[in-house]
Amino acid sequence: MNSLRLSAAALIVSGSAFADFGSASYTVESAVAGYDTYKIFLNFTSPADKLLAINGDVAGGYSAISYEGGELYNALFAGVLADDTGQYAAFAGMEGDSYFTIGGQTDTSFSPGFLAGNTGADGSVVNGSSFSWENNGGYFDSDPGSGAFDSGSGILVAQLTVASGEDITFGGTASYNSEAGDLTFASFSVTTVPAPGALALLGLAGLGRRRRG
Repeated sequence: MNSLRLSAAALIVSGSAFADFGSASYTVESAVAGYDTYKIFLNFTSPADKLLAINGDVAGGYSAISYEGGELYNALFAGVLADDTGQYAAFAGMEGDSYFTIGGQTDTSFSPGFLAGNTGADGSVVNGSSFSWENNGGYFDSDPGSGAFDSGSGILVAQLTVASGEDITFGGTASYNSEAGDLTFASFSVTTVPAPGALALLGLAGLGRRRRG
């Protein structure tokens, strides 16, 4: 199973004090015949930055968690269980399932009611071709003491699978503890754009608010 990683430097729209969040990137691979599986990563310049959550924060001047693109592919674990957080990602048959995660950790959790209005017939909420969550939570590391850090290859925040040739746009607000220990927020968005023989990435990241932790 081959994968191709694409990346672009993030556009920083505030002071250099927040520049430890550098970009968003993705890989694309063929995990399921006839589909493209995109893995979305956030890239930090300091290995001490700890990702805590991906949330919607339009009210605070940041971004909604949003998806727009091809119909998302979903698999059911053991044929019956929807997996929106990648808990069963390592099991056979779940390779291309679409899900959200904080660093691929099994302790990723959803805020109460998160995307409840987007629940599909199979019970999955990470499904469909379009959804948005503007405020009041998202998904998070339920054991932040374990930490999700960038060791050099980025922190995985989503796996999204669509029919081959379909495009996707995914974005949200990253909440993380910076190297200095501040609670910091960053808007990000990635869009896949088809081009002859390749894919290009448009990355957007904006930083602006922090609180002393």
